[in-house]
Amino acid sequence: MSYLTQHFKGKYRIVPELSPESHDVPREEDGTVDKSYDDLYIKCQFGNKIYYYGRGTFVAYIPSIIRGKNILKKLDETNIPYSDPHIYDSEVEFKFKTADMDAVANLLKASSFGADITPYSLKNFPKADVTIPTNKINEYKKIIAAIQKEDLLTFSRFTQSFLSDVLAKKLGRRNKPFDYKSDMKKLMMARQTKEYIYTKNMWDEYLKYLEEKIEKFYKEK
Repeated sequence: MSYLTQHFKGKYRIVPELSPESHDVPREEDGTVDKSYDDLYIKCQFGNKIYYYGRGTFVAYIPSIIRGKNILKKLDETNIPYSDPHIYDSEVEFKFKTADMDAVANLLKASSFGADITPYSLKNFPKADVTIPTNKINEYKKIIAAIQKEDLLTFSRFTQSFLSDVLAKKLGRRNKPFDYKSDMKKLMMARQTKEYIYTKNMWDEYLKYLEEKIEKFYKEK
């Protein structure tokens, strides 16, 4: 368990630093997070971040020179110790100790919303700006209206089976299933299953699949 997770999960929101290409973290062959990966930070407003540097020392990152200088000024005015300040072309960094976490986190406006969320939860992955047309959504709602409340879990399994049994096979090559999970993260759609299926031009197939699965499910229930 990382130092941030061990000491600050539940107090601040801790998220992973994602690759700008894959929008994901390094993973093992089985899809689990690479055991050596530990690039986490405390999420703050305005793109500010707090990283653990080691031995009770943290790094504060502010992607704005004006805001960064104002924070350094506040630290000086309130006699909060910090070290190794760096002012770059468009960002500011400095180090501080564990004892001053609350004060620095307050200045960087660290997020407490979602503090209990596991760092690698899909809730911490970005979302793409994709909108499914209203008429398409209405078709979807008409089909799922038959789903009873107690069967919602089964319904979610239908969607997952469509991804693995239909989409992955159709988009795969040479009998190798398509890695839709990595693709969803790359497209920033790890939390947008319906939108992802729509962007892959498989919406009509998806609705037909759901309709058949739902009908069969209630016939056999």
